[in-house]
Amino acid sequence: MNISEPEFNNIRHLVKRLCGIWLTDDKKYLVVSRLASVLKRNQIESYSALVQRASSANNIRLHEEIIEAITTHETSFNRDGHPFEEFRRTILPNLIATRAECQRVAGLPFGKIRIWSAAVSTGQEAYSLAMGILEHIQTQPRNSANGFVVTPENFSILGTDICASSLSTAKEGCYYERDLERGLGNDLRKKYFVERERKFWIHQAAKNLIDFRRLNLIQPFGDLVGMDLVLCRNVLIYFDDATRRAVTEQLTMCLAPGGMLMLGAAESIPVLPPGIVQEQFGRTVVFRKSAAKQVG
Repeated sequence: MNISEPEFNNIRHLVKRLCGIWLTDDKKYLVVSRLASVLKRNQIESYSALVQRASSANNIRLHEEIIEAITTHETSFNRDGHPFEEFRRTILPNLIATRAECQRVAGLPFGKIRIWSAAVSTGQEAYSLAMGILEHIQTQPRNSANGFVVTPENFSILGTDICASSLSTAKEGCYYERDLERGLGNDLRKKYFVERERKFWIHQAAKNLIDFRRLNLIQPFGDLVGMDLVLCRNVLIYFDDATRRAVTEQLTMCLAPGGMLMLGAAESIPVLPPGIVQEQFGRTVVFRKSAAKQVG
């Protein structure tokens, strides 16, 4: 079904309102290819009729179908390589050392290091973080940090996404061999996955670190505070400038003192908010909140 210029304009404003994605002028083909099944499934005769039906705030099911169709679900274990290498090599030890020193000075227990993987899709990024944490703990002598013994219970990972079907896969923790072939070495594959009926199930030890929940990044999420590390990678490129600014402002507000925000390689914060500085860990750029005494 062809789409007219006015219909395309209305569709992209609808999509932006639903999930923040701004469809550029060259994305007509994407709208046609991805929304055709939505029209057919709902017996909608035109894109104009789709916009009209979706204009009702109560038509949540149709909104979800549109979001599922338009959003990109591309992800993989240890995606892009170096951010997760730096997480294991420098970022995670830095977070542990910073927390240990702050808590030691305050005379408090170590507490939890809180990590948030935003737009987690089917969960590979969150599980990559969990495996990195477990590997770090297992390889450190006595698992100690400035007098504290660090265990898996000292970590909490939140994985969020806008798509319910993607989150269902993430919560299940079940993948096909082709998923594991992208980004996972044989050692981690053998150590953290069990094969059953040609599917691979991640070990409970990794699942125990993660809580998955649904979240739309263009809506307020002010209840998420005190995050030591936030990953929001390869998401902002789909937003327009105003939406990028609004989302990054919210993300930086979620950071604990000394907390870090990691974006995708092609993403940045054009104007750093007060108290946010850019730092480099190897090839990986992070945006860090000014440190203060951290307790809790």
